[in-house]
Amino acid sequence: MTSPKPVTIPVVVTPELPPHLVTPLSEPQRRVSHNRDLLQLLADYESLRRRANADRASVYQLLLKPGSVGEQ
Repeated sequence: MTSPKPVTIPVVVTPELPPHLVTPLSEPQRRVSHNRDLLQLLADYESLRRRANADRASVYQLLLKPGSVGEQ
């Protein structure tokens, strides 16, 4: 008598992404009337770019977790 073969059942697991990581960021609200205002606006956009990149890195790390859709 042969024993039954084990059956593998695939399970789809989707990682939970916190809303703050996928919500669009609004542009900086700054009135530009002088050159220094323009420089500050540029600094505001740089800060926004760094935050967006940090959010992207966080999403990437979540996808690397075992059982996530990004698992190799």
